[in-house]
Amino acid sequence: MSLQEGLVESKNLLKEWGVEDERLIAFTGDGHYFLMFDYRDGVTPKIALLDTTAEKIDVLFDSFDRFNETLSVSETDSFVGLGEGDTLLDYAQNLLYSEVTSEKTFGANIWLNSLDVLDVKELVVELLTWMDDDTLRETAISTIQSTIISRRLRQKELIEAFFSSLLKRDDAYSEQCYEETTYILENGIEPD
Repeated sequence: MSLQEGLVESKNLLKEWGVEDERLIAFTGDGHYFLMFDYRDGVTPKIALLDTTAEKIDVLFDSFDRFNETLSVSETDSFVGLGEGDTLLDYAQNLLYSEVTSEKTFGANIWLNSLDVLDVKELVVELLTWMDDDTLRETAISTIQSTIISRRLRQKELIEAFFSSLLKRDDAYSEQCYEETTYILENGIEPD
């Protein structure tokens, strides 16, 4: 979901991914995961994470105000995460390297959406280790593919490692991602 599409496109996008509840409004996500305003308990939205693969919604914050507090900027202009004094990098790393699958995938999503301030190389190196894990592979593939298509990943050795890993798989999703990504790169198609 791009910033240009905004909240107006949320309902269509959610329906495309099988989510029919009108009380959920996505404000960012990639199809597999969405951060959303959750109005299921009333007129004050909670902030929730929707995992469309597991068909699971986790409430992350009881209110938008609490969510907004975690996005506050300190006097040093660095992002302050959930813990006092933690930076966005600390927060994303803690989630990315967690032992809990849902935290790992949420960490990858946070990192992907914060690439202007976080290092793409560290993210992709970690995601490449997920390629042999049945529960994490799809997140790894879609996240790495997004970094390549958006031209944020430029390290040729990492792109080649990703392609090599996709070619080892014998499934339609890996093959489709390989074909899409190579086509976009070979034809110089710029992201929206």
